[in-house]
Amino acid sequence: MMNAIKLLLQSRKFLMGVAGVLTVVANDLLGKPISEEQIMGVLILFSSIILGIAYEDGNKTTGGEA
Repeated sequence: MMNAIKLLLQSRKFLMGVAGVLTVVANDLLGKPISEEQIMGVLILFSSIILGIAYEDGNKTTGGEA
């Protein structure tokens, strides 16, 4: 169980997902609401980074070039 948690905390994709969610939640809790378009922009940015990391990781395992 602890090994699984340790692996999650070492995962760049997991950490980027957490950072994206925390960005949106912290903004709402701090009372500085941003528009839905800006929230979507933040989520698209983090999603793009996660997809890029996934592509990079996939190329490492298949032996392709990134």
